[in-house]
Amino acid sequence: MMVFSWDETLDLCKALPMFFLVPFCMVAVLSSGVESSYEFDVFRMYQYELHGQSYGCHGSQVNMEARTSSAQQLHRRCVVSHLNNLSIESFRDLIDRGAGSILVIVPPKSSWDGSAAKEWLELEQHLLTETVSVPVYFAWETPELLALHGDLVSAANGDKSATALDSMLSVFSGRGYQMVASARESKPIKDAVITTLVGKLSGRSDGQQQSPLPTLAVVAHYDAHSVSPHLSFGGDSNGSGVVALLELARLFSRLYADKKTKANFDLLFVLTGGSKLDYQGTKQWIDSVSESDENPLSNVHYVLCLDSLGNGDGIVIHVSRPPKEGTPAHAVVSSLREVASSVGINFTMVHKKINLADDRSAWEHERFSIKRIPAATLSWYPSFAAAKARNTIYDQRSNVDSDIVSRNIHFLAEGVAHYIFNMSTKSLGSSFSLFNSSSHLHKPLVSSWLDHFATVARSQQLLGRDHSLISTLEQELSQSCHVTRHVTKADKRDPDFVFYDAAKATMIAHSIKPGIFDLVLALIVAVYLLAVFGVVQVFPSITARVSQMLHKSKLA
Repeated sequence: MMVFSWDETLDLCKALPMFFLVPFCMVAVLSSGVESSYEFDVFRMYQYELHGQSYGCHGSQVNMEARTSSAQQLHRRCVVSHLNNLSIESFRDLIDRGAGSILVIVPPKSSWDGSAAKEWLELEQHLLTETVSVPVYFAWETPELLALHGDLVSAANGDKSATALDSMLSVFSGRGYQMVASARESKPIKDAVITTLVGKLSGRSDGQQQSPLPTLAVVAHYDAHSVSPHLSFGGDSNGSGVVALLELARLFSRLYADKKTKANFDLLFVLTGGSKLDYQGTKQWIDSVSESDENPLSNVHYVLCLDSLGNGDGIVIHVSRPPKEGTPAHAVVSSLREVASSVGINFTMVHKKINLADDRSAWEHERFSIKRIPAATLSWYPSFAAAKARNTIYDQRSNVDSDIVSRNIHFLAEGVAHYIFNMSTKSLGSSFSLFNSSSHLHKPLVSSWLDHFATVARSQQLLGRDHSLISTLEQELSQSCHVTRHVTKADKRDPDFVFYDAAKATMIAHSIKPGIFDLVLALIVAVYLLAVFGVVQVFPSITARVSQMLHKSKLA
C-alpha cells in the first residue's frame, strides 16, 4: 500500500483546481448543437417567365432555423407548415411577416376530404398567379416530417407558457431544427425548347385531284402543370387526352392500311407542349406551318382538341363560335352528337367567346380559332371555371377511370369515322359500330399508358429536347403514321418564355437545441469558469497556510 507524506499530499492538492475543468469539457461535448439529421426530397415552387412577366418563387437557397406559422418571429426563418393549415390568407400572412422560406408538407390525396381538397385547390390556383421572392418548397408527408412538425408545434406552444419557469423548461427540453437545402441559386435554362409531334395519315386520292384532301385534326397537349414542376403528373389533364390520341391514331392506321377502308380525308394527330404557357407550342406550330408551302391546315375541316377525358358522365364540346349549319364544322359536331346519342353519352356544347385581353387562353382550340381555323375542345369539364383541377399536384392516376377513357375513345373513333366516311346512324342503325370488335379498342393498352403517364412529371421546363417522354411518344406515334417533329425555341433577345432550373433539391433537417439554449448554456459556463478561476487564484494561499500550520505542529 502506497503512503503519501503531507508534503506530497499538498503538492497533489495544488493541481486540484485543474480537475474542475473536466466537467466543463464533458458539458461542451455532450451539449453539441447538432443532435441528429433527417434527409428528404423537396420540390420547389415553379419559376418561369411568360411574355416578360415573372411567375412563381425566385429563391432557392435555404439555410435557416425552422419555425411554425404560429411563431412570433419569422424573419430569416424557414416556416414548416402542413398543407391542412394553409389557406390563401395564411400564406399571404407568412410572406407579409417576413418568412425567410416556406416548406409545405403535402399529405397523400387519400387522406383528404372534399372540403380540404377544395381549400387546397383554391390556394394552388392562387399560387399559380403569384410571384414570391422567398423559396417555397413542397415535400410529401412522411412520419419523420410529421414528427419534426410536432416538435416545432410543441416548441411554439412552450414560448406561450404561462410562467417564466415553464418557458425556460420548454427551452431546455424542446428541440429545434436547422433546415438546409442543397439547391444552388436558380438560373434560366439555356436553349429551352417546346417540341410538337405531328403524325399524318394520308387519305385516298383518285390521282386526278389537284387540291389537297380535306383534313381532320386531333390535337392533345402532353405536358402538365401545377404549383411545382416535379409534382406535375397530369393524370387526367392531359394524360387521358394523350392516350386517347395515341389510340385513335392506332385505330385509324389499321383502317388506312387497306385502300378499301381508306377515306378521302387526311388525318392529323398532333401532340403539343407548353399548354400552360398560353399554349406556346400550339401557337408556334400554327404560325410555322401557315408560312410553309405545304400547309397541313390549309384545308382543315375541323380540329378536335382533347383535354381531360378520364371522368364524368358525358362529353362537353367547348367552342369559341358555334358552327354554322351547312359548314363542315357543323357536320363534324352533328356526327359526334349522333354517335353520342346512339351509345348513351350525354353530349353538350358550351360556347365561350375568346377574350383577347386575357393573359392566358382558356382552351387549346382558341389558338386555332384566333387564326380562323374551326376548332373545339372535348372534355368532361362543363366549363373553364370548373376546370381548375387541371392544374393541381393532385391530378394523379386515381383521377382517371380507365373504363371512361376507353368509352370516350370508342365514341370519338365512331364519331370521326361517321364523318369522314359520311355514315349515319339513321341509315345504318344505332347498333352499328365500326370499332365493335374487342381486337379494335385495346383496353389493357389504354390502362397501361395511363399508368405510365401518372409516373412521369411533365412540367414543360422538365421536358427538354432529348427527354425520354418525347422520344417515347414519337416512337409510339410513328408506329401508326408518318411523324414529323417541330421544335420551338425561345427568341434569345426577346423570349416569349423562360424556364428556370433548381426545381428539385435535397433538404436536411438538423436537429439542434434552440439558440436561447446556447445562450443560457454559455452564461452557465462563463459563471462556472469564473468560479474555477477564483478557486485557482486563492487555492495557493490556502495550501501555503495549511503547509505552515503543518510545519508549526511538527516543530511543536
